[in-house]
Amino acid sequence: RASISSALLNSDLPIIVGYTTESDIDLLRDLPVEFRKIDEVHSPVKSGQYAAFDQDDFYRIVMNKWELLIQNLSEFDYLIYSDIDVLWIRDAASEITKIFKNLPEKQVVIQSFGDDEVLPNLCMGFVGFRNSSTTLEFLSAAKRAHAEQIVTNPRIGDDDIATEIFRHLKYPDWLHRLSSVYFPVGNTLNLFTTKPVFPGLNSPIPYIFHLNYVVGLENKRLMLRIL
Repeated sequence: RASISSALLNSDLPIIVGYTTESDIDLLRDLPVEFRKIDEVHSPVKSGQYAAFDQDDFYRIVMNKWELLIQNLSEFDYLIYSDIDVLWIRDAASEITKIFKNLPEKQVVIQSFGDDEVLPNLCMGFVGFRNSSTTLEFLSAAKRAHAEQIVTNPRIGDDDIATEIFRHLKYPDWLHRLSSVYFPVGNTLNLFTTKPVFPGLNSPIPYIFHLNYVVGLENKRLMLRIL
């Protein structure tokens, strides 16, 4: 609810909330968003309970992200996917739109993490997509790969699949890695402080903040309060 409300506060674009089970969205129905059921659920998931990163159910749930994106891509020029542990701090949509309009070769813009500039790890928590055949091919390939690999590796996630595909493609020019300063993941929290260590130098204000790198709902709530 905090994540969706932050997006509503910082953007005037239509927001779609994907779901697999009606009961999972009962407490969100008062929000001015559109709810869309995922047509094809690729792996059984439990409803009504939070699944943490250290549980197998988490990886079965995130498999459905690919179908959600494929299902809705054709309706829009650009589509942004935002995990429900992503907090919007500024109008991130306007920045993603600016990238797509000024860099016509870019088809996917995506968060990244890790300390390797040569072999970065990509993060599917916040991603922008251009409605194109290239994007659709990537999503379809990711959907197939995830369904195949989870059979032997029940804890392979969407980040792993995206990173694997893009590494295989040698990080093509149509992929744009978002700034880790303005589209950060959870392990950068200490970089953002209201107490500057040098007078006149203030921490940057990110567009979003991804509350990952912590496991469990209570830890995510704690990180949210700190942020």
